[in-house]
Amino acid sequence: MTKFRQIALFLFLISWALSSCSNPFGSLGNRDIELTPEDYEEAALMALALSGEMVAPDSLYNQVLEELAGIRSTYGDSYGSIQHTRFRPPWVPGNLIISFDSTAAQMAADGEYHAWDQLNEQYQVTEIDTFSIRYGWVLLHFNEKYHPRRLAEKYEVLPGVRYAEPNGRMGDSSNIYPRLNFHGNTEIFFPVL
Repeated sequence: MTKFRQIALFLFLISWALSSCSNPFGSLGNRDIELTPEDYEEAALMALALSGEMVAPDSLYNQVLEELAGIRSTYGDSYGSIQHTRFRPPWVPGNLIISFDSTAAQMAADGEYHAWDQLNEQYQVTEIDTFSIRYGWVLLHFNEKYHPRRLAEKYEVLPGVRYAEPNGRMGDSSNIYPRLNFHGNTEIFFPVL
């Protein structure tokens, strides 16, 4: 069997297994799987990206955590890349870019822009990078990893804001590709080369 057919078959089997039941690998309580902090972080980011909500639901987080652990324990010995490839969302977690008009940008540079004070407190902004204020934008850092598209919706309606958007990633690397199927179950695709 060619390498391409092996990969296609493997992806089909994973997709089928994940879409045919809510948890094809059983509960983590029934397995001797040692999870790392990176496993928990990965599941949290994947659940956040899948949910599209400001904060991912616990049920989705738990489902993703169990499925990732199950896939890695079941197939990790056969396909080494499954053990080492981690999910990377298309945005930098905990960051938001805000672009201002010239008046609001000057106010932000001078520390006099207060229209965002309530949101910054509510969503726990830890740092405001104004290194690119001469171009009219700032980078907000948040204590929590909220969904940046939902944050952008909150900030883009403030006075003087031209747009707010996630701080997108540049470049390419190995990744895991999750999605929710029409039954609401997760499907997780690992590239295995």
